[in-house]
Order: sequence, then C-alpha cells, then structure tokens
Amino acid sequence: MIKMTETKKNPYEYLCHITRVNFYKRGLNYMSGVYYADEHPRQYMECFYKEGCTDMPVIIWIHGGAWDDEFLTASYRPEETLAKLAEAGFFIACLEYRLTRHAVLPACLEDCRMAVRYLREHAEKYHINPEKIGLWGESAGAHIACMVGSDYSGCEMQPVQCVVSFYCPSNLKTLVEDMNHEPGFVVNVLPSPKLEEEEVTKILKEMSPVSYAHKQGLPPMLLFHGACDEVVSCNQSIEYAGRLRNAGNEAKLVIVPGQGHGFFSGSKYYDQVIDFFYQNLSE
Repeated sequence: MIKMTETKKNPYEYLCHITRVNFYKRGLNYMSGVYYADEHPRQYMECFYKEGCTDMPVIIWIHGGAWDDEFLTASYRPEETLAKLAEAGFFIACLEYRLTRHAVLPACLEDCRMAVRYLREHAEKYHINPEKIGLWGESAGAHIACMVGSDYSGCEMQPVQCVVSFYCPSNLKTLVEDMNHEPGFVVNVLPSPKLEEEEVTKILKEMSPVSYAHKQGLPPMLLFHGACDEVVSCNQSIEYAGRLRNAGNEAKLVIVPGQGHGFFSGSKYYDQVIDFFYQNLSE
C-alpha cells in the first residue's frame, strides 16, 4: 500500500478482510524467522509448505506499505490463496524487508534479491527447485517484485521465472501527477527531502519499473489493478503493460472493475494467480 495520511492503530484494516489460515490444521509446516541476511532484524521470511514435498517451486510474497509503513508486515498476505498453493506443492516465502526509515532505496530491493539468492543457495535444505522462483507483491511490494524481476541493477542476477503484481506504482514520476497527490507523496523513496528537482527526477526514473520494461527476455508478468484505485492510478499498470509488450515481453493486464486499492473481492482473480503460477513454475 502507498502510505495514507490518516493514522490509526491499524490504518489498513478497512482495505480488505484477510482470511487467516490455521496452517497446522491444513497440514502445512510453518517456519518463522528464516533469516536471509544479518544486517537488520527485518531481513527474514515466514515460510510454509506441505510436509513430504520435494523439488518445490517457490513463491515469494512481498507486502506493501509505501516502502516504510511499520503496520504492514510479512503476515499481511492473501493467506487462503497462498495456503492453496502450498497444499498443491509450492514453497511459500513471505518476505520481510528493511523499510526506508531503516535504509533508503534500493535497500528493500536488495533485500528481495538477497532472499532469492538465499533460497537458491539453500535449495537442498528446503527441498525447493532453485530454477522455479516466482514473485508476488502488492503496491510497494509489487514495485519491489517488478524491479527485481526486471534485474534493475544490471548485475545479471539469475532471473526469477515470473512476477504477479497487484496495483504496482510503476512510474514514480507520474504517480504524483496521475492522482493529483502532493509532491511529498513519494518522499519515502528519496534519500533526502531536500534534493534538487533534477536529482529527484533522476532517482524516480531509476526506481521506476517502467524504466526497465524495454529490456527483452523479462519473465512473464501478470498485472492486476483496480479500476477505481484512488491511491495508485490504474494508468500505472496500463502504461507498464504496454511498455513490456512493446519490447516483446509477456504481460497480461487485468483491470478489476469497481474495486480500489487493496486485496480484491472475488475468488476469480486469485484463481488467475494460481493458474499463472502453475503455468510458469510447474510445467
């Protein structure tokens, strides 16, 4: 989620109802505190999987929160859908990462990359397939997923196999313009609020997934966006999907009618997510 101005004990409670899952009753093993790095206490994952499965494809879930909101954690997730995937033999890793209050961008992007690397290096320990890793993020988490999926750093990291994005802020420069937000709306991605305009523009471009959509050979992407999203305009995903397709990349765009910013109502959207992961990680 992009940060709201209203402050509550749980400012995101109104966005959606999250169905909690009893992993043990579902026959799933649950691991908390799986640390992929040791620079900060937030560099860990919560993982669950079905006992006895081997060579499991991996799905890394990345929560949102404007890159900085302490109310949202790795437990903010579509648990029922993730549990179904785990029951079907997927290894689910819910990522926690450094917020911008701890370290400025691209720290959270690096955390996601380190988590991917950690899982690949420990594939035998967790009985996973290091060649079958997908990312799924919402809002700021979708931004992280799309950036890492696009190999934004150019360091030629072994690519992930697919990306699912829920209402991604893909163009940080137009994000403010699209929704008529105050300029400070994206201050969380900047190392300092006192930068010159030229430097701000440069950083926003470097930290925008659309800046890397021209690259060929990117992993397949499934992009969802609410037609009535008043926080991140659906134009963000429309533009991103168009640029990806123009470069010859596979990008399916689903505009969800009548819905805004937050997990979507209606199982058919999550069924599409499940099918997408099956197609790209199991076949």
